[in-house]
This record gives sequence, C-alpha cells and structure tokens, in this order.
Amino acid sequence: MKLSQKQLKQIILEELSELIREESDEPKMYSFLMSDSNDLIKKLQTLMPTRKPTSAPDLLSYNDYLYSFIASRKAYGEFTDPPVSENDLIYQPGLRKEILQALNNFKDKFNDPQIIAVDKMLQDLKRTADSKREEHRELFFSDEKYDIPNASTVLMGLRTHANELDQQAQMIEQLIFLKKRYEAVINKNIESINSVDDLAADFFF
Repeated sequence: MKLSQKQLKQIILEELSELIREESDEPKMYSFLMSDSNDLIKKLQTLMPTRKPTSAPDLLSYNDYLYSFIASRKAYGEFTDPPVSENDLIYQPGLRKEILQALNNFKDKFNDPQIIAVDKMLQDLKRTADSKREEHRELFFSDEKYDIPNASTVLMGLRTHANELDQQAQMIEQLIFLKKRYEAVINKNIESINSVDDLAADFFF
C-alpha cells in the first residue's frame, strides 16, 4: 500500500511526538546521571567535610603535627608548618606510626572507584546538559512543534533538565578542586613523616 505525503508526514509526526513524550518522562540517561552524581557528591562531602584538610575527622587529632594549606590570596597554595615541629616525632615512634597509618588510610579512601571516576562524571554531566539544550533549540525553532501535543511542556522539561545537570556539574567541579587540595596536603604530610622515619632510623629510634 502506497502512502500519501500527508499520511507519511502524519506518521512521522506521531513517532516524533511519542519519542519526545518518552524523553520528557525522566529519560534514563538523565535519571541515571542525576542519581549517580548525587551519590558521588554525598560521598565526597562526607570524605571532605571542611575546606581545611587537617581538620577532617580522620586527621583532626594529629593536627599539631601536620602541614596545612594556606588559602589566603597572597600565599595561596603554599603550605604552613605544623604548630609542633615534626622532628618531635623522632622520639615518639608509636605516635609517628599512628599518624602515618591515619594518613595512608585517609588517602586510600580517595581510591574508591566512584571517586576515581569523578572526572568522567563531570564530562558526562556537561555533555548531557549540552545535548538537552540542543534538543530544546531544535524543537523550539521547528515549525512542526505546533503539531506536537504538549510541546511547551517538553520544551520546559528539556530546559529544566539542562539547568539541573549544569548545577550538578558546578558542584562536582567545586569538589574536584577541594579533592586536589586534600590530596596535596595528605601527600605532603606522608612525605614529611617518612622523612622523620628516616631521621629516626639514623638515631636508632
């Protein structure tokens, strides 16, 4: 049976309308990304509850012996010496071992597969937000939107999804920045304690 141009156009419009209605009902990719990014944000916020890494619960009790991070604009990114010289640990092998263990345990938490994949999550959020905006733009400027039921609702849904994905991406970016700060402080202190270990060995401690 041969279809007329009018019938063919009607079929295409019906298919397009159905596809867009499906897209507006919590698209799988959107829902998946929002759920996973929320889980990741909660995990990072639990792991890094403050902007000062040495004030994290895992390290707070050893604060006096740890290098911290200067956040002021003038000396941004530089390390500040611990309140108590790390050389005092030469004569405290038990405490030295305890601090090093706490630092390494804390560092291991950053090796969670979900946290390691944080950069990919950020890329996925941005790419999907861009895709939603492109869908919105194409539909908005399409003459056929007038033939699609609830086109204005679909347009609003696409714009809302794009904005929500952007917000998630911004939160992830802030946490990535904080994660790098934490890792720098942890690595600096592990290096420092290992140096004290070497010095203590020279003094037979």
